[in-house]
Amino acid sequence: MLTGTFLILASVKNWHKDFVPRKLYVKLIKETLSPIAYRYFTGSIGLIMIIVPMFLGVQEFIIPKTNKLEERTTDITIKYIDGTYKSPNSELSDSKGASTAYTIISINQIDKIRNNFNLFDSISFENINIDYFPDFLCDMKNMEVINFTNNNLNDLPVSKIQQLPMLRKIILVNNPVDSLKMQKLEKDLNIEIITSIQ
Repeated sequence: MLTGTFLILASVKNWHKDFVPRKLYVKLIKETLSPIAYRYFTGSIGLIMIIVPMFLGVQEFIIPKTNKLEERTTDITIKYIDGTYKSPNSELSDSKGASTAYTIISINQIDKIRNNFNLFDSISFENINIDYFPDFLCDMKNMEVINFTNNNLNDLPVSKIQQLPMLRKIILVNNPVDSLKMQKLEKDLNIEIITSIQ
C-alpha cells in the first residue's frame, strides 16, 4: 500500500519526469507512452496497489464469517436404544442392523425428531466444526454417549451435563480442551471423558 501511495504521489507531482528506469520493461513502457499517459499509467498502478489489499482485508477481517447452527449443513449420527425403535417407513430411519437403528440427520433439522429424543442413547458430532455443547442434548434424557471427535470445543457446561442422568461417556478427541480440567470434571461428574486416543 505504501508503494501504491508513492506511485500516486509521483504521478500527481510529476516526480518521475527525470526518472531513468533501470528495468527494460519499465523503459519500454515509459518510451512507448506520452509523458501524460505515463503519469496516468503510474497513478493507476498505484491506485490498484492500494485498492486490492484493502478489498482483500475487508473480505478477510471485516465481513463476519457465518458460524451459526442454522446455517451449517452438517450431519450428526444418532443411535437408537437397541431394538426400541424400528420403523422402515419413517423418513428418519436408516437401519443398519437387526438390533440397532441409526439416524443420520442434518444438525439444523434436529427439531424434526424432538418427539423421539427419549429413544436415543448415543450421538456423534464428529468432524462438523462445532464449538459449543448444543442445548437440545439436555432433552435427550436417555443419552449415554456423546462423541465430539475432531471439533472445536474448549470446555464442557457442567450444568447441562448434569441434566443427563444416563450419561456415562463424552469423547473429546482432537478438541482444544484442557486435559487436566477434563480429568477433574470426570471425577466430579462421575462420567468418562476421553480427550486423546490411548
